[in-house]
Amino acid sequence: MFPEIKFSIVFSFSIILLRPPHNAQTEMNVLPVVFVLASIAGVIADSTVFRPIVRSLTDNKLNGLTVYASGDAVLVGNGGDHPTLSHLNDCGAFAVDGNDYAGDGESGFFAIADATSAAFGFAIRGGKLTYKNNNEFYVVQKGSGYRLSIRGGTKITIN
Repeated sequence: MFPEIKFSIVFSFSIILLRPPHNAQTEMNVLPVVFVLASIAGVIADSTVFRPIVRSLTDNKLNGLTVYASGDAVLVGNGGDHPTLSHLNDCGAFAVDGNDYAGDGESGFFAIADATSAAFGFAIRGGKLTYKNNNEFYVVQKGSGYRLSIRGGTKITIN
């Protein structure tokens, strides 16, 4: 949801809450409904949900894999029982679940971070995930899996 729409929803709820009461009993009945609606609007406006699918022009075995979290690493693979990174919030952070986000470490690999260390600058443009206006990501094979990286390795896009 666009920030101006989000603002107008919050502003509208503020007007309702600040108007003088005509009937105190009616105000008490309406107040919980307004708070529930405001909470729902905030949740809906706060994130975009999508299923990240990897594409590679140079390595066909990467095509169709997804981006998931395992331990403190952001990996590319089948994912299985691991949580998939599938939420993009209004601040441009790539979220797993709850308070876990993708963070860009100094090593060049994306890692799981809390909200204060999240990497900002993610967006969906032209059907592809971008990071700081670039739709190219990289994967580096580590053991039997692949780590998602900012640089080096096999070039991929995430649709």
